Amino acid sequence: MSTLNVAANVAIAVPYGFIAFFILQGLVRQHQLRSNPLGLATALIFFSCSIGHAFHAVHALHAGHGSGMASATPAAPMVLWDAGTACIAVWYLSMRRRYGQLLRGPAMFDDPRRAAEERRAIHAATHDDLTGLANRAHLLETVRDRLDPLHGDAPVVVAFIDLDGFKAVNDTYGHRTGDELLLAVAGRLTGSLRSGDLLGRLGGDEFVVLFRGVPLATATTIAERLLDDLGHPFELPSTGVSVTVTASAGLACATPGTQAPTALIEAADRAMYRAKVQGGARCAVAS
Repeated sequence: MSTLNVAANVAIAVPYGFIAFFILQGLVRQHQLRSNPLGLATALIFFSCSIGHAFHAVHALHAGHGSGMASATPAAPMVLWDAGTACIAVWYLSMRRRYGQLLRGPAMFDDPRRAAEERRAIHAATHDDLTGLANRAHLLETVRDRLDPLHGDAPVVVAFIDLDGFKAVNDTYGHRTGDELLLAVAGRLTGSLRSGDLLGRLGGDEFVVLFRGVPLATATTIAERLLDDLGHPFELPSTGVSVTVTASAGLACATPGTQAPTALIEAADRAMYRAKVQGGARCAVAS
């Protein structure tokens, strides 16, 4: 009967459509719409099968109205199409399971608790425990990415910032106050930077800023403003003290493909020490 044929095709078309939707939703949410072609292809295959069964349902409905009779099962080509789709789905999921990050797919296939644990593990591996800023590994990886010629030829500028007299704060008030001061410094620097800039902490009172899309002269102006902001007193409520510190900064610039990330940061570090030798509370640019 035509009614059975319509029902069979609709019963297959609807789940296929939902599967395609959830795969595409997951790819968009994880920013993999372009970087995960196999996931996108799988979604499109499910979508095409959904449209195919919907078309056959409409065809069966019209055929039933015209003759009163139609096959009760989907057409043979659609059965073969379904079998091929099932094989592709199993293959895709097995590839995801084997290669993980290479083919990681939408959240509908993930255990939410495991996904949350993975996000926490990634965050812990790439961020500083005390301040939550990018750590050395994350910072170096991002600088390396910016220095890759494949991402353009715009100059890459970093600023190495170190507090003046931080040891004296630790010695006078203790490490708890020192940690609270570092948190306050991180918050003030973050609030003074543009959204596209990356702030990281290498350790102790050493911070690095990776500027996005600005020439060295503009980055120097921004760094000077950051040092001015740091010169205002820090009120540390948990210890009830007010601390005033200054900071020195060194800037270095490189063209993509000409320098390693460690070399660029070390050049900024040397410029920062030169600023300290000159009296501190100032910027110096690597020669």
